[in-house]
Amino acid sequence: DVDYVIGNSKTPDSVNWISSFQKIDYLMLMNATCGSVNSNWYWSSTGQNQAFRRKVYVACGGYTSLSKYLQGDDSLFLQICRKNIERFKAVFAHDKDSTVTCRQENQIIPLLKQRIRWSCDARFMWKFNPVFFIMVIATFLSNLLIMVSMILVFIDKSVLSVLLISVLFKLMIEYVLMKKGRLLFEKQISLFQFILWFLLQIPYVVVMGAGSFFSNHISWRNQ
Repeated sequence: DVDYVIGNSKTPDSVNWISSFQKIDYLMLMNATCGSVNSNWYWSSTGQNQAFRRKVYVACGGYTSLSKYLQGDDSLFLQICRKNIERFKAVFAHDKDSTVTCRQENQIIPLLKQRIRWSCDARFMWKFNPVFFIMVIATFLSNLLIMVSMILVFIDKSVLSVLLISVLFKLMIEYVLMKKGRLLFEKQISLFQFILWFLLQIPYVVVMGAGSFFSNHISWRNQ
């Protein structure tokens, strides 16, 4: 009775701070994907590891409606399936043997280019899933607020309380999610690695959001 299966993706063991960031970021993405699927929200998928029935693909017209988008063969296609298939059901595959190990990035520029390409479909999510789009915007704005507060605190010291509350609130939520994801996917992540990811992730999210508007200018495999 399952129409769509979303699998887990991971990276090899990290060799520097960039690959360490990538490793934890993958874990958080997979954790969020698993949680949303288990709650029957069906918000996101990963093109690196997914499967769907042929009849689902045919019933949705394949990728025809997505041909004008740079990305979309995973999360956007999942939204199309969700809207067009009666009693649509997706699941997350927890079987260890179904996990895909993807390419590791050890340099900052290739990693940023990869993630900007991935983030470009978020700009069009409002057409497919307005609720998920609101979540994407809220994530971007919350991190932007923290960055702006870091600058404003040098001008107005009263901003410091807003900054501290925002950072602590974000830290507590993401630490709990990391702990649950680490247990679920049996990952070894040190506190230092998590703190490094947490601090870098704030400007990273803002850069990804702004960079998504220029994703069509980023090459992929020399194309």
